[in-house]
Amino acid sequence: DGTLNVMHAILEMDIQQAVFTSSSEIYGTHQSAIHEEDPMYPSSPYAASKASADRYAMHIGTHTNYQFQ
Repeated sequence: DGTLNVMHAILEMDIQQAVFTSSSEIYGTHQSAIHEEDPMYPSSPYAASKASADRYAMHIGTHTNYQFQ
């Protein structure tokens, strides 16, 4: 809920720019380099919560004029 609350506050307060950090954990275990375009395979509750926050940030960007950096 914390990440979602921060995202909503950013929109409500009309903050012009914010940096959203994620984790490589959202991609699961890889033997090679990971790219942002790779599919998400979270393998722990922590990774699943980070993947969910990533998708929510993308959703906000799709449905508002705000893009998280």
